[in-house]
Amino acid sequence: GKSDVDGMRERMNSIGPMPDTVGERAIWVGALINPIPPLGVCLEIRPAMLACKNDHQRMQLAIAAIQSSIDHLSGKRRLF
Repeated sequence: GKSDVDGMRERMNSIGPMPDTVGERAIWVGALINPIPPLGVCLEIRPAMLACKNDHQRMQLAIAAIQSSIDHLSGKRRLF
């Protein structure tokens, strides 16, 4: 499915290379893990990403979203 390795590669190809700056990289991660239509493996973070006041907050949000997605997929802590 779209949440497997091939789906991830397809999304990475569609959003382009990972940016160099921290803020742009955090937004890139958000686009990668929150595509439209949603995959059902990560909570929606786009509104929170837009509400962040600085690059540090954006990166913290991206890291937390990735960790919660990993925890969800591993069964450690289900999101829904």
